[in-house]
Amino acid sequence: MSSAVARFSPQQRLILRELSRGHLVTTAQLVQVLYGVARYDGGPSDPEHIVHQLLARMRPVLRGVGIAILTIGRTKGARGYRIDPDHVGDLAQLLDEIGRIDLNQARAHFIAQSLR
Repeated sequence: MSSAVARFSPQQRLILRELSRGHLVTTAQLVQVLYGVARYDGGPSDPEHIVHQLLARMRPVLRGVGIAILTIGRTKGARGYRIDPDHVGDLAQLLDEIGRIDLNQARAHFIAQSLR
């Protein structure tokens, strides 16, 4: 496993966990995974932009271990992501190596970072 992948942030690991299910995941779904349903908790004003930034940083690292994140659709409302179907199993194995993620802890960490 790449040491860079092992250093993915909790929010990047949450995104990987969602993508590892092998189906299309929309930006809105990733925002919900990272922030929950309500954003009255002080999340960032543009969470979609944060998701896109996180994915942009993850892509070259994952390419380095042979895993591609595909973008499906180009318009803001229709944009979604999925792992190349040939590599879903590779991603699941990678996540097992990284370890399990505590969803609530990762959300709290992400929200705390966004408030700084």
